Amino acid sequence: MRRASLLFAAWLLPACFGKVEPEPSACPSSPPTCVTPSVSCGMPALVDAVCDARDHTWSCPAGATVHARAAATATCLPFAGAAGPFESLGGSLARVPVDGGRCLWIAETATSSSGSSLRNVGLIAPPTPFGTCPATSGFGGGEPTPVVEVSGAADPTLLVQIDGGFLDGGQTRVVYRLFRTDATATFGVTLLGGGFGRWDSQAQRIVVPGAESLLWDPSIDPGDASLVVAGVPYVWGCHSPAEFLTYPCALAKVDGDALEYLTPSGSWLADAGVSATATVFQSGPWIASVLPSAAGGFLHVYADGFGTTLESDTSAAVAGPWSAGPTLAACDLPAADAHAFCAGPVVHEELMDPTLPGELVVSYGVGTTGSPTATTGTLSTSYWTRLVWVAAGGS
Repeated sequence: MRRASLLFAAWLLPACFGKVEPEPSACPSSPPTCVTPSVSCGMPALVDAVCDARDHTWSCPAGATVHARAAATATCLPFAGAAGPFESLGGSLARVPVDGGRCLWIAETATSSSGSSLRNVGLIAPPTPFGTCPATSGFGGGEPTPVVEVSGAADPTLLVQIDGGFLDGGQTRVVYRLFRTDATATFGVTLLGGGFGRWDSQAQRIVVPGAESLLWDPSIDPGDASLVVAGVPYVWGCHSPAEFLTYPCALAKVDGDALEYLTPSGSWLADAGVSATATVFQSGPWIASVLPSAAGGFLHVYADGFGTTLESDTSAAVAGPWSAGPTLAACDLPAADAHAFCAGPVVHEELMDPTLPGELVVSYGVGTTGSPTATTGTLSTSYWTRLVWVAAGGS
């Protein structure tokens, strides 16, 4: 009798209260991959999608967009669109974070569509799907003209090289070198030294001090790379004497306008001479990149002097020790020019795909020690600055 009562109760409960169903998911479909855009030359970031429980739909939070990726790109000519303002673009594309969270690329040399020779043109790559080559550009200052000026009296013999920039206490600091034209010099210019310039947000220009206000002389030559780690800015200076096709590089911490150099003992010394500094790694001339590695630690990307490949070093700490890493890629060079080389690689974290942390986006200049030879297209496009997508672990 007791068993019959239990069976009756088991039958009665669903009848009285309805069948108990598992609670459905508010948003049953898979969430989209959402990405926040680059800010101040930083890498874009992944963020969680938001579920609307009422509509049962996913959306990206404010300021984020759904991840979009173009077909895989190997190498391209940035800002070479048919309607673009340039006939040629050469040298490195150093990056400077400026107002509004924008990332300004400084084209070392360019020729306008009207044939004018330009230096230090400020370019702003438009938002595009990851993997896309920027064909057109916005411009620092609003138009494709030089965006750098030297403060003080005009001196047409001075040339400025922008090596990069970083935010220090929320303010843009621009690393630069200053040269003077010199017909007796091997390459037609003499390096005077360098220092920090600033971004004038009202004039939309980079302003650098003149020859009388340089912060350092050419002996250690800071400026090859810069990086802020845990709020501390660091700069690397790769100096003479050259060792075959590379230069020994010193590391300095930035404190205001003062530099403290890493010594072989691991201590930091202000106003150190070359002999008192530690060599943390070797690098090619003028410009390289140091950035956080997706594998942990840090990555140094460079090209040997007159080299044809992109090389790397790795380290668990910014001060080292550094170890030789893999060759990242062969440079895309004019096939008909046996004397062509690549130089000044700049890693563009602002273009890197956060869903592919092992992929780097790198620009570099193309030059030659011989007579320029057109391979495809025109002579100017054969030596146009390249933008490439490479694996951080090498090919």
